[in-house]
Amino acid sequence: KYAAGLTEQQIQALLNQDLKDAEDAIARLVKVPLSQCQYDALTSWTFNVGSGALAGSTLLKLLNAKQYDQVPAQMTRWTKDRHGNVVPGLVRRRAIEAYMWQGLDSNGCAH
Repeated sequence: KYAAGLTEQQIQALLNQDLKDAEDAIARLVKVPLSQCQYDALTSWTFNVGSGALAGSTLLKLLNAKQYDQVPAQMTRWTKDRHGNVVPGLVRRRAIEAYMWQGLDSNGCAH
């Protein structure tokens, strides 16, 4: 379907469609208020691990119990591939999402 490549507009449309799935899952499953940083981090995490993973996660249970401080540690647990091997790229991605949750960037700076 995309043998000729994608235009910038097509790329943005596909990304928005994928993000909508994550955003819809968060809207449906999260029962507590989120700051913008928390929402952004959780959207990134859900986009990457999937809405099914969010639905059945300890992260969601702790979040809905208002244990916001437990969420970064839960995010960083999701670093293995389907064979159970830790993937360095996933370790970095989860660390960034955990920083985002706390209102920090990947260098530990508040924004």
